[in-house]
Amino acid sequence: MKMSELKPQKIIHLDLDGVIFNMTKRVKELLGKTLDEFSSRQEAWDKLNKYQDIFQNLELMPDAEALVDGVTKFARENGYKVEVLTAIPLMTKMPYAALHKEESVKRHFGHLGWKFKIGPHAKDKQNHCKPGDILIDDSDQNIDQWNAAGGIGILHTSAKDTLKELSKISKK
Repeated sequence: MKMSELKPQKIIHLDLDGVIFNMTKRVKELLGKTLDEFSSRQEAWDKLNKYQDIFQNLELMPDAEALVDGVTKFARENGYKVEVLTAIPLMTKMPYAALHKEESVKRHFGHLGWKFKIGPHAKDKQNHCKPGDILIDDSDQNIDQWNAAGGIGILHTSAKDTLKELSKISKK
């Protein structure tokens, strides 16, 4: 078989903030409330701008390891590869955000050898979509855009629910 005849491998794209890392908890520690509790996202990011290391030491979500184990198993059994697809803040200047996110992924999951990709912003994630690719993300908007681009979007609310949705895909 020639290389040109090989089907490209499908990808499961994992978001970080709100899926793997607990960004909500970190923002609340720093500002006393979550992003959603501000009158605008711009107001929140204006305040967060002074915390240039915000992405450096985020805690894992309580069920992140169960999610990663389940996604890794699903990928292996169904011919997918897993990659990180995250975004950097659009409403502020945080030059180290991408580097800090990548370092955090390597610290916790470096042994898995995932490719690390930046959107660069959330609105750009859809540009990474190929038919059949999966995005696991906690943003309704990102999921809607991903689905419109021909992918399979799973809105992440918990590892248990996400893995349940993944199992439905393998049965299609």
